[in-house]
Amino acid sequence: ETALATHRPEAPGQTRRQSGRFGFLLALLALSAIGALGYHSWPRLQEAAVEVSRVHNSLHQIAPQLETAHEQVTSLTTDIGQMGGAVASLREDVSAVRSDVGALRQTVDTLPRDKGATQANTTRSAAPTLPGTATTMRGPYRAMHPMRPW
Repeated sequence: ETALATHRPEAPGQTRRQSGRFGFLLALLALSAIGALGYHSWPRLQEAAVEVSRVHNSLHQIAPQLETAHEQVTSLTTDIGQMGGAVASLREDVSAVRSDVGALRQTVDTLPRDKGATQANTTRSAAPTLPGTATTMRGPYRAMHPMRPW
């Protein structure tokens, strides 16, 4: 019988109508499923929309503060750039001073030693020291209470 049903002229049209009805019912089922999901999730979607609106308003309230902070960061960035230039200049100056000190040290090391200055240093160090009771402190307290020799 199936062979006879496929040879009938009304069989392809009937199959087309049945598949059309099936497609329509499937689309209707999909739309109703989407509607049911939407109906159940609608309160959550509204809550999310309210939350997004609240965040949006909060961002609008802090926008001037963020702009001020951005300007301060920009200013600090330019200041840091200028400080970097100043530090580089100071490094160059310090390296120049170090090289000058090194050259001066070499010059001083190559100078001939003066024997008179060396002898004066030895005689100065050989001078007698002050006794332990002597003091160089002057003032009203020492005038009233001189140190006693023990």
